[in-house]
Amino acid sequence: IYGIRPSRRLLSSVEATQSASSMAKKIVLLFKHGLLTRPLIPSFRTPISLLPVIARGFGTDNGSEDTTNRAELYRSVSKNVQSKSGNALIDDVLRPSAGERILDLGCGTGNLTVPLAQLVAPDGFVLGVDPDSDRIEEAKKHTVDNVSFEVGTAETVLREKGPGYFDAVFSNLVLHWILSPSKLQETLKNVRDVMKPSGRFVGLIWVCDEKDGSFVELLIRKVYGNAQKFENTTGIFLAKLDFWLKAFEDVGLKVSFQKAAEESWELKSMEELFAWSYATIG
Repeated sequence: IYGIRPSRRLLSSVEATQSASSMAKKIVLLFKHGLLTRPLIPSFRTPISLLPVIARGFGTDNGSEDTTNRAELYRSVSKNVQSKSGNALIDDVLRPSAGERILDLGCGTGNLTVPLAQLVAPDGFVLGVDPDSDRIEEAKKHTVDNVSFEVGTAETVLREKGPGYFDAVFSNLVLHWILSPSKLQETLKNVRDVMKPSGRFVGLIWVCDEKDGSFVELLIRKVYGNAQKFENTTGIFLAKLDFWLKAFEDVGLKVSFQKAAEESWELKSMEELFAWSYATIG
């Protein structure tokens, strides 16, 4: 289990010429104006006073959100953010072998699923599942022979494949999106059961809370006001590493390796920050 904590450097990496506190104030204004919930990304040079007007004009002709375009955007922006961390996890920890069957749980648009399949080829197989149907449709546009993409969860996979089917379950930045402790426990039980007795789970999880000095703490303090509102708005569950270790052990999964580290994602412009936030959080 790898736990990462979003670094405050995320702010300063957005635009090196400005201080983190100055950038934070701008991000706060953008959140308050609702810009980060909209699909189109204006230039950072757009005056703050115009942002509410611009935000109201976004979306499709009938006023609904174009989720297909959002899936395409997610595939693009996650290559430079989520996928970078996931590739390192695959190479350094999962280390898949040819012939293995692997479940990519919460595969998104398949950015990591296809490289996984290439590592277990020609006889291995990777199943990518995600509850977001638009992301799955986007993933299917970029598939290879030994990959299958399905809309689903750990529960649906267990029902379809049966117990002990996979050699490994891989999950990159997914489990912290499960807000309900009982649902998380159910998911981990399904992960346990869908693997062979000798199987392994390798996952990357956000480990952070409202008092850890991270970028998340800054957002909570300056934008959301409290951790509960942050969780309800973003859908991200806040918990430290000890919580996650106990969650795995409570369902009978022995944690043989764990590491917590600070992570700094390189977002080179405000446009990239807006795009990542919209595509990932909504």
